[in-house]
Amino acid sequence: MWRVRRTGLNLGAHPCAPPNAPDICLLPALVELLGCTVDALCGADRPRDRVVEATAFFLDLRGFSALAGKLQPAELAIALNAFFYPAAEHIAARDGIVLKYIGDALLAVFLGPGQRERAFEAAFACRDASPRPLGIGIASGPVWMGA
Repeated sequence: MWRVRRTGLNLGAHPCAPPNAPDICLLPALVELLGCTVDALCGADRPRDRVVEATAFFLDLRGFSALAGKLQPAELAIALNAFFYPAAEHIAARDGIVLKYIGDALLAVFLGPGQRERAFEAAFACRDASPRPLGIGIASGPVWMGA
């Protein structure tokens, strides 16, 4: 059963969250937690196409292919979760947003004042917390966000 820390919101008890449910089933719980609408959460109430200043943050495990060849699928999933969970925590603690997970990598974005500094702080925190070497890429500038 999943629990969102600091809120006590019990996601496992949500009526639309059966075992192995896709992420979309978390939307009602997130709407309740954040006190907004699904449209606002999905960005439907904002202009569809816009340019913003953003800092993109890319993080991946070095030597993942060799590691993947040595582990069983379940062991590999555990290893990836052990990498992703603390990395996502370090990013979120600095107001970054993880956009997607891609194999052994993740893509996040930092917006607003101090975005570059917060991205670098997250990068150093991820590096210091990881038992394996990481590849880290950070780039700042105008980004077209939207469909």
